Amino acid sequence: MPRQFLSKLRHGLFLLILLLGIAVSSSLANTCISLDETLSDKFGKEFKNADAIFLGKVERFDFVKGVPNEFLEKRREVIPGLTWETKTTVFSVDRYWKGIDDAEISIVSDETRNSDGTQSSSDGDYPFEEGKTYLVFAWKFKGYLKSSECSFTRRDDQIDEILPLLGEGKIPVKPNP
Repeated sequence: MPRQFLSKLRHGLFLLILLLGIAVSSSLANTCISLDETLSDKFGKEFKNADAIFLGKVERFDFVKGVPNEFLEKRREVIPGLTWETKTTVFSVDRYWKGIDDAEISIVSDETRNSDGTQSSSDGDYPFEEGKTYLVFAWKFKGYLKSSECSFTRRDDQIDEILPLLGEGKIPVKPNP
């Protein structure tokens, strides 16, 4: 009898933990989404809030110095001399709608590589992939452009409903060779 009781207790506990995990995951996954908003409403808000909107292909990832990072600046108080490089995503721009007119644009992320051998990152960064094209909604962050998973940024195979809302767009200025 105790063995059956323990087995049922373990089974019940497993189900409870599984349900709690699903509930927490669902609530975290939906922190960016409002289920009562239409695409047009969401687009209107995102268009207004974005500092830059463009369609571009990811050409490469670079690490650059000088991007402000509040977390690492506080850490520098404990580790004097700490420096870091921030990962950027470099795009070749096909069209733009707002905020930019350059043929190449960089978006900063929260990912860094630090002089003490450590790294830092955030799960809020948009997961850009090299060679893929995206419609990017970005905002200014301390002089740099930034995007996130919660922005209206989409892969090019997910933008058919959004492009008509944006209109034709403009061709970026290509630098002279």
